[in-house]
Amino acid sequence: MPADLTGGPDGQHGLYFRPVERAEFDKFTARQATSPETGRIETVYEKKEIANPTRIIRNLGLYGCGKLCAVAICVIIPNKSDGHNSCRLDTVVVDSDLRKQGLATFIITTLFMDLLADPELDITRMFSYAVHPGTVGALSKLHFSDPPPKGAPLIAVDVGGPEDSDVLSSCQTLFGQLNAELQGLCSNCAAEDGPELRWCEGAVSTGNK
Repeated sequence: MPADLTGGPDGQHGLYFRPVERAEFDKFTARQATSPETGRIETVYEKKEIANPTRIIRNLGLYGCGKLCAVAICVIIPNKSDGHNSCRLDTVVVDSDLRKQGLATFIITTLFMDLLADPELDITRMFSYAVHPGTVGALSKLHFSDPPPKGAPLIAVDVGGPEDSDVLSSCQTLFGQLNAELQGLCSNCAAEDGPELRWCEGAVSTGNK
């Protein structure tokens, strides 16, 4: 089912998801869209593709008490052959201080659930040119193919057939696990008896990296 994008009671407290305004998205990625593994990460907002009227762009932000902690963006592209659409995971960026606690997997599964739940998008294939090990690892849990040994690092999964339920089910399972862990930390934090490091301020150990 779609993720809850409403946030806390005042839209600021605790853990919540919501689409990110372009200015906030650009500011966040300007600071955080780099990694030792891949260097600078370019987003679709920086490409000529942004002007293509056939593209539908959806982004999502993960917030902790009003702080933007991670973003993901997908591009919906018409299939030339069958009239349906494909979904490209364009970019995933996590705050450099908050990596190694499963936030990339968390936001990817949330965005995928929202997109697959929208019948108007009519998505039958999902793919990515992911090269970051964390993103590749997250997508492998969602039945994406392995990167080829040579050539473009394209990984993909079809979602227009029986395997559709497997992809969605895996998203729901991973989302549920991470949501329970992080919401538990938020509850402890609100009760003032939580860990010294809050998940939105510094990396803490979770079961899904």
